[in-house]
Amino acid sequence: MKQRFSKRSAVAQERQRDFMQRNDVLNGQSRTATDRLLQAPLRERCPLCASPAPDGPDFLHRGAPYFACAECGHIASLNDSARLAPDPDQYEEVYPALDLERRKVRMRDIYLPKLDWVLDVCVSELGIAREELLGREWLEIGCGEGLFLEALKMRGATRFSGLGVDDCMLARSRELLGEDCVRTLREPLGRAVAGSGADIVAAWFVLEHVFDLHDLALDLAGLPSGTLFCFAVPVYGVSAVLESACPGLYPRTLDNRVHTQLFTDRSISHFMKLAGLRGIGEWIFGQDAADMARLLEGSGGESDVCRNVMAGFGRAVDDLQAVLDRHGLADSRHVVAVKE
Repeated sequence: MKQRFSKRSAVAQERQRDFMQRNDVLNGQSRTATDRLLQAPLRERCPLCASPAPDGPDFLHRGAPYFACAECGHIASLNDSARLAPDPDQYEEVYPALDLERRKVRMRDIYLPKLDWVLDVCVSELGIAREELLGREWLEIGCGEGLFLEALKMRGATRFSGLGVDDCMLARSRELLGEDCVRTLREPLGRAVAGSGADIVAAWFVLEHVFDLHDLALDLAGLPSGTLFCFAVPVYGVSAVLESACPGLYPRTLDNRVHTQLFTDRSISHFMKLAGLRGIGEWIFGQDAADMARLLEGSGGESDVCRNVMAGFGRAVDDLQAVLDRHGLADSRHVVAVKE
């Protein structure tokens, strides 16, 4: 499998500044979400492998009990967030709308590089030309604001569509791409993907929101051989440890609200095995060092000497993150896989 490590963190650091400015509000929402999560019934099974959930937690995260599945390594809250009433505002509050300039920056620094990486992996590992890949049928599940679909359009793709569940995010996608390009998911996700006829399926930071990962993986196992599945997931890394240790810091990775599951390298492998997928490309990078900078900035002093140190730390973030990435400690994984 072709591996790649690290990327520039300018957009991540800009997002971290936004988190810092809204820290008290976001952290308050997380605390409220934790209280709500604790009211949910306990899980009966692991959401990924469906093995029985343990009787007690393996660790506490910001007051909520979590377990690391002994069978597959997946990490999930002991309380079953799927059995809570829907929170219609959760995504809009965590992911505020982007203005035009920020959309352009994210397109340039996140979505076009992501798409180009997928295309490059398929060219080098499968020998499929970029033009042929862009001519295939693409489906993005959890299409958010539609920026990855817009990236496909910018690179010349014409056959693409998106699926989503959150009305606010779907409205943003439709405003960008038109009414017919995205649709609301109204059936089990795996069934929708299997019936889509897509040649390439993308799921960028979506799987951690899926309550029935086991069923999804089994449905994906029925996809035609050669179907490409590209995904990114958050993993339990340095950022999650920082969040547990620092209750005054907004927990971006595991907030007990939008995020109540995290993958590990072991659970990613388990998911791919269940789905009959073979990995052909992996990109490891994260925001752990930027999270660390946010923590230090929030707890540091106002003196000139402190500000000078933090300015130097900001310049060192990319170098620090590169070390964490190469040691497998980053908070996320991007994967390109092919159905065997």
